[in-house]
Amino acid sequence: MLGFGTIIPVIRDLTRELVQMSDLNEDHAEIYGGLLMASYSFAQFLASPIWGRLSDIYGRKRILMMTLAGNILAYGMWGISSNFGVFLLSRLLAGFSGGNLSVAQSYLVDVTSAQERAKAMGLMGAIFGLGFILGPFLGAELSQWHLGLGGGNSYASIGYFCMVLSLINFSWVVVSLRDMRKRQPSNRKLFHPSVLWKEVRSSKVSYLLGAYFFLQAGFVQLEAVLAWDLWERFAYDTRTTGHFFAALGIVMVLVQGGIYRVLVNRWDLWKITTRGMVGVIAAYLILPLQTMSLAYFSVICLMAYGLGTVNPSLPTLISLQTRETEQGFQLGLMHSLGAITRIIAPILATGLFHAWSFAPFYLSALFSALALMLFLRQRKNLNYGH
Repeated sequence: MLGFGTIIPVIRDLTRELVQMSDLNEDHAEIYGGLLMASYSFAQFLASPIWGRLSDIYGRKRILMMTLAGNILAYGMWGISSNFGVFLLSRLLAGFSGGNLSVAQSYLVDVTSAQERAKAMGLMGAIFGLGFILGPFLGAELSQWHLGLGGGNSYASIGYFCMVLSLINFSWVVVSLRDMRKRQPSNRKLFHPSVLWKEVRSSKVSYLLGAYFFLQAGFVQLEAVLAWDLWERFAYDTRTTGHFFAALGIVMVLVQGGIYRVLVNRWDLWKITTRGMVGVIAAYLILPLQTMSLAYFSVICLMAYGLGTVNPSLPTLISLQTRETEQGFQLGLMHSLGAITRIIAPILATGLFHAWSFAPFYLSALFSALALMLFLRQRKNLNYGH
């Protein structure tokens, strides 16, 4: 997650440079930036349920090692990329390897009891938040370093830094991770994208999966246009944009690493998630109306609070309603749905932003409202009380 976050503050300027180096139309740089984000997610969409199913069969550790090796290669390609096409290939490989989030969450499910799972998911979310803090900050700082190696791009130092991180991560998994899962016989065929809709509809947690899909669709739209909006609204440069994302990450860590654990002891997950979604919807509606940077950041904090309570709750609820031998697959489905949003939403959001800067925010509010409706429908179907 630390490596993933480094691209957030530089995607705007890196895209402009790659477009210029490739003799593409610079007037549509936002669209090319959306394409880069979508390519990562397209590959992740294909890979997530496959890695999840393979980890159910062959064990989590082996699959994590394979995917981390892919990360090492992908970030190395970032460093040497001197045109848009090569960098696009590096993002596809990184996305395919990044489908291992479902494997990591499945491992966490393996080693925690049902009673402790929500807190463990919250802690994992806090760790993600730390990556979200330090990643953009380091990306912004490393963007000032130019290696002068010839070829490549002005942001090659970030790619090489992330390659080293992935190598350290790979070594850590090899040495320290103990696989808790024995091989599981499975009569399910390996997942194929063509059966995604059928699998989602037949799932016992179909409405939770749908809620995750629409919630992610809203957030990815914001993520895709936030740097552009900060530039248009407040003239934030690359470094200031990175610091903004880092400050946002601090809020997310405080929520998921501290506040969320307190909430879990007081309320059930259904109540926590409902209130979090309401906060997210309100933030999307209010955000485009802000003209002062402090007020803008305050609304972003409200959104971070809502997402910080919802994001660990949904996979926890899915795992609690899923058979043990299917958890890797179901969490893979969840992340695959999230990846679909990262294919469509960046292109949709940047296109809408180009036409009217308020449009992506209001569409995110609509998507989040749909997520809340599906979530409440799932709660009703499972006969949970208030």
